[in-house]
Amino acid sequence: MKLPQTYFLNKQFTSSLHAAVVKADDRCTPLDLVSANAYELPTDEEYNNKANKQRSQKALNGRHPYDLSQQYVDIEGSNKRLKNADLFAESVTIQHITAACEQLAPTEHVKRHDGLAKVIRQKLAEAAEMIDDRSQHYKYTPASVLENENFKLYWNRSILTDKTISFNRPDITFMNKKTKKTF
Repeated sequence: MKLPQTYFLNKQFTSSLHAAVVKADDRCTPLDLVSANAYELPTDEEYNNKANKQRSQKALNGRHPYDLSQQYVDIEGSNKRLKNADLFAESVTIQHITAACEQLAPTEHVKRHDGLAKVIRQKLAEAAEMIDDRSQHYKYTPASVLENENFKLYWNRSILTDKTISFNRPDITFMNKKTKKTF
């Protein structure tokens, strides 16, 4: 039985919401909770052991139990910090992204990357006298094309090439019209 099935099936006894979801899921989702309900449920201990094992195999979540198992670690002191909420949500999010969290990495990594690229793009546009807008970088929304008599600046646009290349959509393309150089 899949772990999410077990979770819903166990929670249906203590939560009317979960009970309604189990009752309604008759082959509506891949979990098929109505059919799964006929199976014998694992005990709470079995469920928790399986959940802990799956968590411990993840890059970020598995690091903490591993670190606690080292002989030089003060287990009580290490966990006290977590219980006292000395850990900022931003730190956890960044660690999830850098640990390649399947849920956050595709979106949050792109947001962080684009946020930095926007700052660079804004500074290039200011230096080339293409914009007068000196707004805060987090308020700046780049236009897809900026142009004046000396420069052309693209933001996140595909570039047509003579030969087909896989990656033809650079974040920033900066062209100097006078020297005919493109960066």
